[in-house]
Amino acid sequence: MFQIMCVLTSEDYWYLDSMKESNIPVNFYGYTFEVEGGGEAEGFGKVKLMVIELINARMAVGFAIPRNMSVDGEFELRFLCHESPTNEIPIVCKLSQEVKRTTYRGDDDAKLEYIGFSLEKFYESKGATFYFYDLRGSQLDKQMSK
Repeated sequence: MFQIMCVLTSEDYWYLDSMKESNIPVNFYGYTFEVEGGGEAEGFGKVKLMVIELINARMAVGFAIPRNMSVDGEFELRFLCHESPTNEIPIVCKLSQEVKRTTYRGDDDAKLEYIGFSLEKFYESKGATFYFYDLRGSQLDKQMSK
């Protein structure tokens, strides 16, 4: 099973841990977000995010994923924090078929900054914390693979 490790603030981690200890299931909803716009030049294309809302845990996590990556079926999010680096909290999730789309002119990094900030403000208005992780790999990795 595909696994993604996520580092949380202590407050969110211990809240999630208390839910686990109390056998309260975490309600989730996952969707894909695509941002297009810009030009045909390198660095200008579509960026894809997976967003998982952990509804009753009052948080959401977003992952920038490579264009060629598709996530089908279940995957596991594993949460930890600096106060408890060996005690991971696993949550099995899956994405719905929902795909949200928007446009933004700029390179891929500008699009990610735009959508990350937008999602952060959206979830903040709902009383939830938004975490954002880039799973696309480093620029050095991309240059070396050419």
